[in-house]
Parts: sequence; C-alpha cells; structure tokens
Amino acid sequence: MVIPSINCSDFAAAASQIKKSEEFSEWIHIDVSDGKFTDVKSWGNPDELKSINTKQNIEVHLMVENPDEKALLWLEAGVKRIIVHVQTIRDPRSLMSLADNYSAEIMLALDPSQSIENTHPYLKEFKLLQVLTVFPGLSGQREQSGWAEKIKSLRELSPTATIEVDGGMDPMDARIAKDAGADIIVSGSYIFSSPDPKGAYEELNSI
Repeated sequence: MVIPSINCSDFAAAASQIKKSEEFSEWIHIDVSDGKFTDVKSWGNPDELKSINTKQNIEVHLMVENPDEKALLWLEAGVKRIIVHVQTIRDPRSLMSLADNYSAEIMLALDPSQSIENTHPYLKEFKLLQVLTVFPGLSGQREQSGWAEKIKSLRELSPTATIEVDGGMDPMDARIAKDAGADIIVSGSYIFSSPDPKGAYEELNSI
C-alpha cells in the first residue's frame, strides 16, 4: 500500500493536497509537528480537518512532545490511525484503549535517533510499526542510513506486524523497503512535487 503524505505550514495548502489526493488514494497521512519535539512547526488543527469532510481514511503522525494529550482531539476528528514516537509515549495501554473506543489504531514510530531495542517493551502490544527514515519534522529531507536494516530487524522480531516506512520514498527506495519487509510506503514530496501526482502515486503503488 502507498499512502500520500501531507506536511504543510497552513490549512489552505493541506486542504488542497487532501482534495487532490482524493482522486487516487483511499488513505492520507498527515504530519503534525509541534516545533518542540521537532525543529519546525506544521499545520495540525483537528477542528479544521473536520471541515474538509473527506471520505478518505486518515492517519496522523504526531511528531509532538505530548501525543497522549493530543490524541483525543484527532480521534474526535475521525482519524483512523494515530502514529506516536517510541520516546514520547507515556501510557501505551491507555492510548490504545482510547483508540479502541473510536475504532482506530495506534502505530509506534521509530525515528533515526532510536534503536531497535527501544521497541522491545512494546512489540507484544503494538502490531503496527513505523520506520521513519528521516528526523521528525521537515519534509523533503535526505534519508539517514540504516533504515532498511531496521525494517528487516522489526520483521524478524514481529513477523505478523504491519510495517510502514516514511521519509524520502521514491521508486528506488520503495523497492528497497518492500524487499526489507515493509507493507506500507508513505510518500509526500515525490507525489505532490510531481507535475502528475496521480501518476507518481500509481508508479509507487505498482511496486
């Protein structure tokens, strides 16, 4: 599966990309950076998301200091999946119980600063895992080394987990990610910087 990623500084840009992606994708991924956990701040207003009234399934990547506190607002806005970073999560069982109440999922993210060992306490509970190939925040970064090896390690540790990879994904990286064991590719710049976003999405999806 390929999910288009939105990382915008304002609501108008985010709404435009969401509307555009409705033409070719059933899912959309929204990056929310708070400028504290990350170096930059992006658009991230769940009340404004409600006004778009999209029929897409939405996953929200909470690159924030306090995802446990922010999760409820996004769940109330109708998102189907919330992604939280392993170093920010405080009460995983409570967070997963909250998501269950809204028929939503929680995915655990591992960014380049975090080792595979940091996921070990959570692998029995989390069956959705993300490997972020870049540092949280700015879109369009160059990938850090070692991300494919992390995917392979997570696949060995959790054979039945759904593994998502996010950050700088183009066709070459998508093939590497698939071969390493990833199930979901998240791509923003490659799709939305293309003169033909639908074509770029379908190229990735064909892989």
